[in-house]
Amino acid sequence: MAGGIERLRDNYERMAGRIERLRGNYERMAGRIERLRSNYERMAGRIERLRGNYERITGCIERLRGNYERMHKNYERLSRYYDHLQKTMRGQAK
Repeated sequence: MAGGIERLRDNYERMAGRIERLRGNYERMAGRIERLRSNYERMAGRIERLRGNYERITGCIERLRGNYERMHKNYERLSRYYDHLQKTMRGQAK
């Protein structure tokens, strides 16, 4: 009977050791999950800021494109006007 109690005690101690290891593993995993959650939130914030920057940059590019198109039209108009003036000046010089 003493052998049975010894075995029960050994089994109990082994189980208690396993439970402690599992508890430690659980706490480590919970810490990792919390760090992952924190990293996720940080990354989500960064992505949101990048999205805002992208939209601002896209808006600037659109404005620059509009300015370029207006300047190009003005250049073409001035170029035609200059050509017309040159023809007129040549005509008057003859």
